[in-house]
Amino acid sequence: LAGPRPHAVVQFGEPNPEPVCSAIVPLYGRMDFVLYQLALLSAHDDFAAHELIYVLDEPARKQELLDLAHSAHRRFGVPFRVVALEENLGYGPANNVGLAHARGEFVCFLNSDVMPDGPGWLDRMADGLRADPTLGVVGARLLFEDGTVQHDGMAFERLPQFGGWPFPMHPGKGRLPRGAAPALAEAEAVTGACMVLR
Repeated sequence: LAGPRPHAVVQFGEPNPEPVCSAIVPLYGRMDFVLYQLALLSAHDDFAAHELIYVLDEPARKQELLDLAHSAHRRFGVPFRVVALEENLGYGPANNVGLAHARGEFVCFLNSDVMPDGPGWLDRMADGLRADPTLGVVGARLLFEDGTVQHDGMAFERLPQFGGWPFPMHPGKGRLPRGAAPALAEAEAVTGACMVLR
């Protein structure tokens, strides 16, 4: 696990020399999510303060992703980097390779199927960490396509069917959210699908 992870890096557009946050997105399976994310991010002028790093964890699809990346950059103009691994490592190690290329003050681990619906989302998450040095991580409220809650923080419950081991629960999952998301709310844990840390 501690050995080198061979990979190639391709930059699309001019990178931000001093990004506030480095958003790392591992890719496996659905390459088309890149188009949707870049289309949404291109509408958010504030995202220029950050950097975006896609980590391809499916080596056989490298050329397919690079072709898609060239097209997406021409269409949407958002700068980003592709880190193409030479072997399939899995979610955690792929994120770690992306982290080695991150230059931001903060890092955002972001799944490829998470689609930001408005500007300022990454700034608000980083600002939460800036405002309170005792915080370890800030997560986001994630919604399904129908507007119901997918994730709004997690709690652990000891379930007898799992031998009393703490099992991660998603309170409110599948329900309509109760009002607007608070600026910050305490949770036992957050999902790695969208989280920001120092």
